[in-house]
Amino acid sequence: MGRSGSDTAMMLTAALTLAVLLLALPAWGQGAAAQSPGTASPAGPVGLSVTAGVGLPSDDVFRDLYGSTVVPVAAQVDWRIGTSGFGVFGGLRWVSATGEAIAEAPSVAASAERLEFAMTSWRVGPSWSVLRGPWAFGVGAGLAYNSYREEWESAGLRVEDSGVGAVFQGTVERRFTRRLSALLRVEYLLFDADAPEDTGLGSVALGGLDIAAGIGFRF
Repeated sequence: MGRSGSDTAMMLTAALTLAVLLLALPAWGQGAAAQSPGTASPAGPVGLSVTAGVGLPSDDVFRDLYGSTVVPVAAQVDWRIGTSGFGVFGGLRWVSATGEAIAEAPSVAASAERLEFAMTSWRVGPSWSVLRGPWAFGVGAGLAYNSYREEWESAGLRVEDSGVGAVFQGTVERRFTRRLSALLRVEYLLFDADAPEDTGLGSVALGGLDIAAGIGFRF
């Protein structure tokens, strides 16, 4: 992972984490004394959600190789601590894509070579949410450990690496029963990976914006 990308991720994560904590502190002090109708959960404090959606990669090079969209699949556990709205989240995101590398030779027409890419991101961080009747609105920020693999099978090339980035997310959830809900989550993954030296690209952003929907269960 590129040093500049890592430093930026850490700074943004620290800033948003601090903002989440500052938002939660006033309610945190009152949570033990009384249960607020706006933030109390009628079910248990632990939620499990599974989502899938559309990912919009942020890097031009990645889009040229793999297309303008990917399909991220994610699972996440949220734990609301007390009645303040403050909590923590943890989970994983998985995405894969196939693309084409164009090889050109002076006397041969350009040919397309199949590329394969896959990445798993493990994330954890603080969150803050507000309940309004059957609706819940939440924000969170944290660190993401990303492990990725890129393979050019016909050329016998395979790259595997990992690094730390930052994730920022916002969620809108609609409860239908005491335990079952539907949700919409928008998140941004910030992660720069070092490109192979012979490409001259420096670093490539492997994150981007995800818009995903899914179901949630509360225990």
